[in-house]
Amino acid sequence: MPPALSSSCDPAREQAELREYLGGSYDHSRLQQYERVLDDEQRRIGDEQRLYRTSEAYLYNLTAFAMTGTKLPYLEELVAAVPPGARLLDYGCGIGSDGLCLLEAGYRVSFADFDNPSTRYLRWRLERRGMDADIYDLDQRHHRPASTSSTRSTSSSTWIARSPSSTRWSVEDASCS
Repeated sequence: MPPALSSSCDPAREQAELREYLGGSYDHSRLQQYERVLDDEQRRIGDEQRLYRTSEAYLYNLTAFAMTGTKLPYLEELVAAVPPGARLLDYGCGIGSDGLCLLEAGYRVSFADFDNPSTRYLRWRLERRGMDADIYDLDQRHHRPASTSSTRSTSSSTWIARSPSSTRWSVEDASCS
């Protein structure tokens, strides 16, 4: 793995950021039992869409998943295929762990997801790290960035996609209006 990517995808950092963000409400047992905690909350809420838009337990779940390193092989393949500086979209970003790793490795990353506790945490993480990136709210019809502190051209992008059944990445140029 390129040194910049391995140093930015750090499980201890993932946990430390969640602990700092949640402050006194942080509960380490919720991180250790992330699957059960999320399942319990899902049963209590009863609606999956509402769960993802309101859940604090999902922050623990996504943090625990990021800490496993499960996605590192895919990120390694992406950085092998796409040069740093390329523009990437982390679609369905959640807490943004993948995109943050790529942003710190020199890629121009934008994030997209529904406004929820996960994207609010992502905004905090970007600010804490002194980084700037667009976050697109998928509930907005025209998908304008929900947070931007600088002007960016969105006239063309490089879209990166991976088929769920393949580890091959496809890279295409796309025009945006």
